[in-house]
Amino acid sequence: MSETHGQSGVIVSEFMILYNSLSASLLATAGACGCFKSSKPYPEPQLIESYRKKLAETGQSYDAALAWAIRRNMQFAETSYAPSAHGMLGTPCYVQSSSPLRRYIDLLNQRQIKSLVIEGRPFYEEDAVRKISQYLDATLASISEAEQESHYYWLYLYLKQNAGRVYEGVVLEASEERARIEIAGVFLHVTAQARIHGRFSVGEKVSITVENADARARKIFFKASPVDR
Repeated sequence: MSETHGQSGVIVSEFMILYNSLSASLLATAGACGCFKSSKPYPEPQLIESYRKKLAETGQSYDAALAWAIRRNMQFAETSYAPSAHGMLGTPCYVQSSSPLRRYIDLLNQRQIKSLVIEGRPFYEEDAVRKISQYLDATLASISEAEQESHYYWLYLYLKQNAGRVYEGVVLEASEERARIEIAGVFLHVTAQARIHGRFSVGEKVSITVENADARARKIFFKASPVDR
């Protein structure tokens, strides 16, 4: 990703959060029901500060090991039908309403807002919102599973077709028995057993030679070796 693309993406994300938080505030002020999203605050803010500091010092745009440490502590967002704080985003309340062409839940929230503005009353009562939301949650879970299956099938097939290629990897976690390694470029995590590949340390760069892959079984056969030793 280019630096310009990355910066523009951040701007779009910030405006999305602003729009969705203002939409939630409008619903909350009117006392209208909506599909609000809430979460607890991020429990390890020092990790984010360390990540930003390292990127600024090194000029990098991504650090796999630190990014993984941050993701491991991410709090899942929950659906509620009354306004509640979204600690991960730092907003007093939040709804998804900025992508009505992509998500039906956004369309639902926009219908609520439109009805409040034009008619002075909500389009949906809470029972209707709950029923639609629960149906969508089940449907979206199935869609997400299908998307993941498709993504990983083609990814493993790509790796199989490029057997013998050497990729750069970064160690995300390490113990005496095994290490979790992220393969750069494809962002696939693999586990390297110490008895086969040797021991590694967190943040260490390694070479990953993909020997084969099974797209159906989601298995990858590889060899990991240190780069700088």
